[in-house]
Amino acid sequence: EGHLVAMVRNMVVAVADADGTERATHRIQYGARMRVDEGDMVKRGQRIAEWDPYTRPMLTEVEGTPAEDPAATLAVLEALARGEIDVAEAERRLGTRIDHGG
Repeated sequence: EGHLVAMVRNMVVAVADADGTERATHRIQYGARMRVDEGDMVKRGQRIAEWDPYTRPMLTEVEGTPAEDPAATLAVLEALARGEIDVAEAERRLGTRIDHGG
C-alpha cells in the first residue's frame, strides 16, 4: 500500500555515494514494489524492492475494484490474453466493457 510499482521490463536502480559516484546497480523485476524513493539514503543490506512472483500488476486508467472475485477476473483476462475467448465474451463474463484500444 502506497509503494511505487515497477511497470517497466528493464528497470535498474543505481546507488550513488555523496559525491554522486555510482557504487552499485540493481536490476528490478517487473511488478516489484519499491521500498525506497529517488534520493533516499540506503544502508548496506537494506531492501530496496520486493517482488512476488505469483502476483501480476494490472495498469488501469481508472481507479476502482476489478470485481468481487479477483481470481475469476484474472482467469477471464488471462483467457482473453491467450486468445481462448474474444473481447465480447470477456465483457459478458465480467459484466463490464473492456476498452481494448482497437
